[in-house]
Amino acid sequence: MGKARFRFESSWCLYKETTEVVRTTWHKHRIDDPGRNLFCCIQNSRLGLLKWKRDTLENVQQKIDLKQAALHRLNQGTITNVSKVEAISLSKEIDKLRAANDEYWRQRSRVEWHVKGDRNTAYFHALMSVITLLQDEYGTPYTNT
Repeated sequence: MGKARFRFESSWCLYKETTEVVRTTWHKHRIDDPGRNLFCCIQNSRLGLLKWKRDTLENVQQKIDLKQAALHRLNQGTITNVSKVEAISLSKEIDKLRAANDEYWRQRSRVEWHVKGDRNTAYFHALMSVITLLQDEYGTPYTNT
């Protein structure tokens, strides 16, 4: 079995680091042949994004849980100006992680739908194949004219 197909995740756009990963990996190992150079640039960016994903985005739910636990501990302690700033920072990080996680699963659900299709489609087509005549409430048949 070959390598899995690379798919860019739209949730990656929520991270500022994505642009930097592509920028730094795009110019790595440039080649004089323009066609081959483009292939190498794309390949380098793909590998860079996969490494970044593995290092940064793996276990997002676990990161959310850890940050929520830290936020909870902060809120249980004595409230100071420093703890307020830390709480705000943690809340923003949690929101960012949740948004990325939601976008990831939104995109996944669309992929799933495209792969499997709408489950009612087969039923709808079967139903339409047995309908031979459409009529209005008075029994007048509809025609194509």
